[in-house]
Parts: sequence; C-alpha cells; structure tokens
Amino acid sequence: MSDVTEQFNGIEMLPVTQKKTAGTDGEGAQGVAVAETLVKEVQRQATSLSKFLGDLIELTYEGRRAFRKAIKEHLDAMREYVKANEGDLVYAKAFRSAEVRLSEAKVFSESVDSGFSPDMSQNYHTLVAQARAFKEAKASGENGAVGPTVKRGRKPTPVVEKFRKWVEDQHPSKEEIQRMREMLSQFEQVAE
Repeated sequence: MSDVTEQFNGIEMLPVTQKKTAGTDGEGAQGVAVAETLVKEVQRQATSLSKFLGDLIELTYEGRRAFRKAIKEHLDAMREYVKANEGDLVYAKAFRSAEVRLSEAKVFSESVDSGFSPDMSQNYHTLVAQARAFKEAKASGENGAVGPTVKRGRKPTPVVEKFRKWVEDQHPSKEEIQRMREMLSQFEQVAE
C-alpha cells in the first residue's frame, strides 16, 4: 500500500492505494487497473471542476446571484421534464446525479457571498465540503455568526410542554403516573 501523496496539476491528492492479494488472476488485476484509472479520472475531474469554483469567486455578488438563478431555472426545468416523463427512469437517475454537482456549486456560491474565503489550492470536493461546513456554522450561529436558520422558524417548544403532551398521548394509569412523579422527584434531586 502506498501512503505517498500524489501531486496532480500542482494539487495534492490522496494516494491511490495498491493492495496485492494472493491468488489475484488476470481478470482481478484488470479490475484493479480499471479502479485505479477511474480514481485518477475522478481526481482529474475534481481539478477541472475547481476551475469553475475559481470563476465563481471572480464574479461580483450580482454575478453569483445570477449564476444561482440560472442553475435554479435549469434544475426546475429538469425536474419538470422528469415529472412529465415518469417512465424515463434513466433520465430521472441521470438528473439526480447532475443535480448533486449543480447544487454543490450553488452552495459554494452562497458561502462565498456569506464571507467564505476558500483556499483555492484545495481540490473540488474539499472546497465544497469546506463551503458546506462554513454555511452550516453560520446557520447554527457558531463563532458569533448569524444565519438564516437562527433568525427564522418557530420558537422551540419547552421541554415541559413536550413532556405534558407525551404523557397525555400515553393515557397512563394511576400507578404509572405515580411512578413518573417518583422519577421526576429523583431528577429534581439530581439537578440540585
């Protein structure tokens, strides 16, 4: 097994592992060769896709907004086609695959607009993962950030209210209610 990190177009890539197994026949070796070739191709494509993310960074806020609008319109049109052609399962599956990549670019664009400053020496998948993590951190309010999920939505139901509703739904007997009271008094003692 190789633990040497490879360079591809100046970007560090995870190593392609080579595992020799006893009794590997010719077909097995061919399968391993195809797998290694595919991994290298995915790495090449990740480098290529990174260039598009670099182009997004160069756009102004309005340019990225227009980009997201165009991607949304394209995805909506693809969804409509899938709905209208329910029998075309191959297109539906192809759409779901393409939707992932297009949505990744949208998330990256949104993150840049929210202040994400990516290290463009990373590969595509790392950049997208960092953009998602940044967006999630902003949404959860980490590091003093304020995101859309912090501002909107209904207020959380208090725990006591949830417990009351749960007890009502259970229709407990008098004995069960007594046991609940005892358990709650034990919780109260622990809390003190």
